[in-house]
Amino acid sequence: MSAVILVPGSGRTNRNGTEDDILKPFLEIADFLSNNEMAVLRCDKRGVGDSEGTLDFNTTIEDLTTDIIASIDFLN
Repeated sequence: MSAVILVPGSGRTNRNGTEDDILKPFLEIADFLSNNEMAVLRCDKRGVGDSEGTLDFNTTIEDLTTDIIASIDFLN
């Protein structure tokens, strides 16, 4: 089975791809893909939504890259 990881964008975006939870583009994409036999992993960015940790100005691109690698490892 193929899998897709949806990675939150910049700012305090959550697993739904939004900060305000009004529009939920990642939820809609995940729903479409899963209904078409693809596994989808969406995660809150560190310090956002239900995740642990802190998202602040000291968070580096390396920190966020490590989080994405952890998502890949989880699927393997």
